[in-house]
Amino acid sequence: MSHIEVNRQSSVVGSAQAEINAPIESVWQILSTFENWPTWNSSVSSIQLHGPVEVGTSFAWVAGGAKIISRIEEIQAPTRLVWSGKTFGIKAIHVWKFEEKDE
Repeated sequence: MSHIEVNRQSSVVGSAQAEINAPIESVWQILSTFENWPTWNSSVSSIQLHGPVEVGTSFAWVAGGAKIISRIEEIQAPTRLVWSGKTFGIKAIHVWKFEEKDE
């Protein structure tokens, strides 16, 4: 299976990482339960998933006041979740990778 990656040559690229003291399955469950995003991410005010959590499903959400139309592009539970999005003519790809550390 080929993986979608962020185009590092794009005019805008952002990345971040965090260590979370929780089992990888718990982190996966929280992030992949799209309809609950507004409960833990204060910048997301609403989200509507248009089908099951699977590749090809679209969702509309409002983050920071901007409406974003997105599509799930890749799922590899519990280590990878990728979605694309478009707002104001800007296209973006979000690649979330999870890995377990020593404990």
